[in-house]
Amino acid sequence: MSVPAGRSWVEPATGEPDPVIEAYKKDVDRTLLRAINVRRGMRRADDKPPEDHWKKRFPELETKLLDAYYKLKGFDSNGIPTKESLLDLDLACVADDLEQRGILGKANATSQKTPTGEAEEGKEVLSHA
Repeated sequence: MSVPAGRSWVEPATGEPDPVIEAYKKDVDRTLLRAINVRRGMRRADDKPPEDHWKKRFPELETKLLDAYYKLKGFDSNGIPTKESLLDLDLACVADDLEQRGILGKANATSQKTPTGEAEEGKEVLSHA
């Protein structure tokens, strides 16, 4: 019996997916940490490497890479985990909390915070009660 690359022997032996591999795919911890940071006010503007991280910067490439990362992780364009991705990870209570705070839903499309914590022109800053 051969096992495809990236798979373990657990699935062929038990008929069930390997829980370690499934957890790695889901990465619940990283999404939960992101949700906590979002609740504290972190948004896309805060999500960048330090200025001295690379000798030469490529802002367009950095934007494309961040967009791809957000899509892979199930975050919206502001870096907020989507309700669908939270529900897929069995984090309904986190989705409910972010909705109650006005972070998920209509509010996250219009609310964005700068790294200094000031509201961008024409955008409201969410309260973090």
